[in-house]
Amino acid sequence: MKLQSALIGLSLLASTATSFAEAITLKMKYAPGDKYELSYQMDTLMGINMGGQVQNMEMNMEMNMDQEVVEHEKGAAVKLGYDSLKMKMDGMGQKINYDSTKENNDPVAKQMGESLKPLLDSKFKMIVDKDGQILEVEDVEVNPQLAQMGISPNDMLENLKQQQKMLPEMPVKVGDKWEQVIEMPLGGGEELVEVQTKMELVSIDDKKAKIRFTGELDGTMDQAGMEMKFKSEKYEGVSTFDIDLGQFTDSKVDMKLKLTMGEIGFMDMDANINLKLTEVE
Repeated sequence: MKLQSALIGLSLLASTATSFAEAITLKMKYAPGDKYELSYQMDTLMGINMGGQVQNMEMNMEMNMDQEVVEHEKGAAVKLGYDSLKMKMDGMGQKINYDSTKENNDPVAKQMGESLKPLLDSKFKMIVDKDGQILEVEDVEVNPQLAQMGISPNDMLENLKQQQKMLPEMPVKVGDKWEQVIEMPLGGGEELVEVQTKMELVSIDDKKAKIRFTGELDGTMDQAGMEMKFKSEKYEGVSTFDIDLGQFTDSKVDMKLKLTMGEIGFMDMDANINLKLTEVE
């Protein structure tokens, strides 16, 4: 009996190990009728050296986005827009505390609210095919002043594609690694920065896939007619993907960048970014 029990136990263990060893497909899913709420948080510390004068700036930002999936002839359409935005800044001789959900009596916060209003007023529609691949972004209700903020539908498209490009194009199992070039808008305009990114599927627990990633940024871009060089000293993070839901539920990024602004000076930037799916209907 003891031998039989041991054999049964070993068989169960082997079958469990086999199931985790099988390759799975990680794919985004958008079911008409689904609604999501996402929270984006970014904490940044910047050391700015301009002509030998060093100043520090700390910034904390939180944005909440609503998404609603509806039917579309190409697959599905995702209506999205920013529901609220909070920002705190301390540096360069100024302190700002802005919250779009509250009345802002501070003159500086009011001015920031006016500058951010085009983003909060605008609604977009993301079109995806039947396999969940993003095809395009349409500007449904866009504040005309949004372009003055350096934000275009193309910027929205590339931002939304970033997480999708974290997923492998082939089935993977725990321990598998893959690479991808992820493009992101940086500093407005049509220029895209390429991030050479390496991913690894480190675990699957309760139908949640954990993906660890590292990346490298190294290049130049034009910022208001001035050449800006940027190089990452650190770019790493972990994302959690819900296999059944077909959505990322959590993503954390730690980033350290050095930006050189022509002959004017340079800036060191440390950023911690957290994107979280806070509600699903």
